[in-house]
Amino acid sequence: MIKMILPRRQNINKTCYTDPVDHYYRPVLGYMYRKRIEAGLVFLGAIPRNAILEIGYGSGILLKTLSEMADELYAIDIHPEESVVAAMLRKENCNAALSVGDLCDMRYPNDMFDAVVSFSTLEHVVDTDQAAKEIDRVLRSSGTAVIGVPTVGLFLDKLLNVLGQIKISEQHVSDHNKVLNSLQRYFKVERTMWPRYVPKYMKLYMICKCTKRGINATN
Repeated sequence: MIKMILPRRQNINKTCYTDPVDHYYRPVLGYMYRKRIEAGLVFLGAIPRNAILEIGYGSGILLKTLSEMADELYAIDIHPEESVVAAMLRKENCNAALSVGDLCDMRYPNDMFDAVVSFSTLEHVVDTDQAAKEIDRVLRSSGTAVIGVPTVGLFLDKLLNVLGQIKISEQHVSDHNKVLNSLQRYFKVERTMWPRYVPKYMKLYMICKCTKRGINATN
């Protein structure tokens, strides 16, 4: 199991009002937030990667962990608070090449990355087919993409209500089934649902390990 390495709490800041960074440092909720990410990182394995891209880096909560797994770390997000995250990285002695951009039109060359990681991002994207196509484009033929998104269901909505948050259906424009269908158009997908040992209706998160088919399914 790969453990998340959290930045020191005083060094990290929210990049928008919906940023869940505070949750990672809370006793019970933090455990849940970290474990769903760690369940996805297992798919990357223990082999170091030359270049990793994180899509939707947010406050940078995962960048310190990923920096230990790659020679070169890149990260892209649509929010404009790049300087806030860069300041945190300097305090944590962590290097990452940050970019502001749309994951559906990334300014990276073809076949640039050994691994692409994206947690809790694609549910905010309307054109999930284009997002999957772009991930396929920048990923090397031997590479792996790990994509995680929340599930949609009554149990999660009730859980969010207890935590004082709005319903997930009011936050997201694409559900996990739509994301899965888009990924399957371009990748061979190995899927797991988290938490693992609970009834289906209590699953909170879908994690997909995506490997390239060799050519785009649309060719």
